[in-house]
Parts: sequence; structure tokens; C-alpha cells
Amino acid sequence: MPLIRKNKKLQKSRYEIVKTWMSSFVVTVAAVVAVVVFVPKSPEAHILKYTPLENEIAYQVKVTDEDHALDEETLKMVLENQMTYLELPLTLGESSGIFDGLMPNTEYRLSVYGSKGFGLERLDSVIVKTEDRAGGFILGYRKIGEDWEPSYEVDVLVNDPESIYSQITLYYGYQSGDQMFYNSVPVTLPEETLVLFHLFSRTHVYIEGITVDGSVVLDELWISPPFVLESSVYLDYRDSHEIGYTLYHSANQDVEVTYTFDLFEGSKKIASQSVIGSYTAHDGLIIIFDELKSLGLYNLVVTARYINPDTLQEENIIIHEEEIETLGYYEVDVTVIEFETYLEVTMTVIDPSHYFQVPYYDIYEVSGEFPNFVASEIFDFTPGVDSKSVSFTVPIPDIGENHIVIGIRNQNDSTIRHIIYDEIINKE
Repeated sequence: MPLIRKNKKLQKSRYEIVKTWMSSFVVTVAAVVAVVVFVPKSPEAHILKYTPLENEIAYQVKVTDEDHALDEETLKMVLENQMTYLELPLTLGESSGIFDGLMPNTEYRLSVYGSKGFGLERLDSVIVKTEDRAGGFILGYRKIGEDWEPSYEVDVLVNDPESIYSQITLYYGYQSGDQMFYNSVPVTLPEETLVLFHLFSRTHVYIEGITVDGSVVLDELWISPPFVLESSVYLDYRDSHEIGYTLYHSANQDVEVTYTFDLFEGSKKIASQSVIGSYTAHDGLIIIFDELKSLGLYNLVVTARYINPDTLQEENIIIHEEEIETLGYYEVDVTVIEFETYLEVTMTVIDPSHYFQVPYYDIYEVSGEFPNFVASEIFDFTPGVDSKSVSFTVPIPDIGENHIVIGIRNQNDSTIRHIIYDEIINKE
């Protein structure tokens, strides 16, 4: 009997040990899970193209850094061997360059370097050997001109010691649907810099030589113009208690953009609205701020947030800033009666500052994808002692879905406008 009691005690002791060990294990696991942190994605570099010649090596490279891991000031292109070390600075996105003054028939390592804070790392590299080569070559390109009219200088070299080519032409073109459309520039010198105009989108560039056997492509590459957000914001109207803005979204690539409209009174933000514009979004998004003070002075700041397709980085930029004042006191007394084929409008306006001189209406057919203008008309006020008045009719189109806007506006400043009626009438 004592032996049995001793075994039970021993079994209990082992159970308590295991129970304690398991509890410690659970606490340890929980602690490990709690310290998991975000690890940024590594930047990526790709040497897209390299051209070795007798005394020079040209290259085209693309670098992206989605999570801002790189110190961009350390980004560089390096050409090296046991006897030589040369470097050129790089920027994020796509670019080209050339190392010259090199030794012929010599092997080099062409590399992209950058630092993520722990010293330089080789992000991509190739082994290249200089050699005397016949043919035609595209050595590099540089953007010139303004963003609204982007043009490029392209460096071309032709080495034709045996006069194989009777004619050499550079072609550049863009794709639209399933078709390519090209422009051409003749190459007339052994070394030449040609200007390519209006490169708004990714462009195919190649050199073609004509021989006795026909044409042959000597060299080619693609040029991707840097992404430029060309969206714009315009004041549409203002009255005593509202301001309305129109946003025109424009992107030269399929880029989704979040626009934020922040309205300030002094240093205090009093309202904020956000909208999303995409490649398929219609132009003319309307943003309205209402319930504002009469003769109130406000500041509008519009920012755009998007992923830059060249660098894969998120960018947040200000695209519009404006100080705006609402109108002072006025009153509008209006009656709009709808009949089967027309609207009957009667209004009286008290307007001591004489903001408004033009009563009007606009009609747009909106059954389709885009609004279509149908009709518009303006009228004259009849002046009174302390007010002015007008009566007129607005025809209702007998078919389709029509957007009818009735208002009063300033004859010199179209943004001074008060909208009285804004409705869609469906006659289908």
C-alpha cells in the first residue's frame, strides 16, 4: 500500500511539471508573436539594355523602390574591373547613360548599387566586354522640353566601314489598340543626336538599315516618359453660402488617384472631401462646399495621392491652392412650376451689390455616357425700386433624360453664379 501511494505522488509531480512547462511555452509563443515587425520590400533594379562598343559601354536601367527602402543619394551605376572604377549617379525610374574612354577588348562588370542603410549593395549586374562592332546603335536618350510637350534627344552611332547600308533611318512610335504608328527620322552622320517630338506614352524606338538584301533592324529600345499627373482644379461658382469646384482628372497611364479637398478658415480646417479619379473616370467631377459664411474668406488646398508607376512609390502632392471669398447679402424669391412640356419661372432678386445681371437656363441630354448640350438661353431683368424681376419659360425636351439648370450669374465673372433649379427630368 505505501508503494502505491508513492507512485501516485510521483505521477502527480510529473503532471505539475508538464503543466508548468506548457504554460511557459504558451507565454513564450505569445511574446514572440507580439514582436513581429513590418519588413519593407527590397528595391529592384534591372539593367534593361547594354551596348558594348570599342571604347564605350551604353546602358539603360530601371530602378523601383516601393517601400522607400533606398537612400536615393547612394544610387549609382558602376563600371569596374581590376584596373578601373567608374561611376555615374542614378535616379529612381528609367534612365540611360554611357561610360566612355574605355580600353578595347576589355572585360568589365556593369552594376547598379544602392544602400538601404547598411552599406552599398549590388542590386543588379552584368559582365560586358568592349569590342569593335559594325552596325547602328542607340546609345542613350535625354528628356528635353516641358511636361506638356515632352521631347527627347536620342544619341545614335553608325559604324559601317564596308558601306553595307545604303540608307539608315530611326523610327519611333506608339501603340494604339493592336496597331503601332511610327514617325521616321533619317540618320545621315556617323554620330548624331536626333530629336523625337511629342513622346507622351511608352514609345518604341529602332534603327533600320537598308541593304541589297532588304531592310534589317540594327538596334531598338523602349522609352518610357516619366509619369506626370496633369489633373487640374477650377473654381466653378461661388455665391453667399456655397463654393463649387470642378476637378479634371488626367493621367497618362492607368493610375488611380485619390484627391482630397481641404477647406480652411484661417488656420482651422472646417471641411474636407475626397474623391477617386481613375483611368476610366469621367472628366468634370464636381466638389461643393455649402453652409459657408456670407463674405467669408477661405483657403482651399487640393492634394493628390497615387502610386507613381515609374518608381512604385506613393506620392502626395499639392495640385491646387486658392483663397476664395463668398458673396455678400442678396435674396432670391423664385417660383418654378412644371407643366407637361415646359417650366414656368418667375423670380424677384434683391441684389444691393449688383452681383447678378443675367438670368439663364442650360439643358443637357444625359441618357448616354457623356452629357450632350441641347439648348441654352439668357434673359434680362426688369429693374424695380429695390429689386429686379424676370419671368420666362424653359422647354422640356419630349424625349430622353435631360438635365435642366436655371440660375442667375454675373455678366463679367462666370464664377459669380447662383443656381436656382438643378434637376433631371426623364421623358422616356
